[in-house]
Amino acid sequence: MRKLILHQFVSLDGVMQAPLPDSLTVPARSQAQIFHVPQVSSVDTELEATMPHVMSIPKFEHFFRAAAGLDIDKTDIARYDDFINKEIEGLLVRAQASAKQNLRDVIEPQDLPITKGLQENIERFRKFDKEIELRPVLDRITIRPRLDMDYSYETESQLPDVAGGLSVALARVFKIIDPKVK
Repeated sequence: MRKLILHQFVSLDGVMQAPLPDSLTVPARSQAQIFHVPQVSSVDTELEATMPHVMSIPKFEHFFRAAAGLDIDKTDIARYDDFINKEIEGLLVRAQASAKQNLRDVIEPQDLPITKGLQENIERFRKFDKEIELRPVLDRITIRPRLDMDYSYETESQLPDVAGGLSVALARVFKIIDPKVK
């Protein structure tokens, strides 16, 4: 753990970083992934603060086209980012409860409530990812919320794949609900 003094802005994509308040201590490697305080100057700035780096947008567009034939834009990616991070947070809260119930002080991969359907979508994501290489981007933008317990290295390394599996599921749901949606 390392203390850093922060003042302005921490982006999820790691492009722009600023220190955290002196009273907060976080692992240095996950600082940009845990904290995100958007600037309040404009709506566009807030939108960009939570979005993947501009160079990653074509990867997301390619992924959604490959996964479900969907065409997405910048605002879709911002909503997608919010959805994925809320779902990951929910999974991690449940994982923490499971770890506590099993008398562990660290969240292990087996604590994550991964259903059979989500596991199948994670496998689909891994197939898409061989071509698109979206995993490193998902690793940067997936927020690791501060919980009462730490994540094991294995758990933390699985989160981008889980986010990818949720992404495949989301894309497929849109196509199932409305096959005409582009």
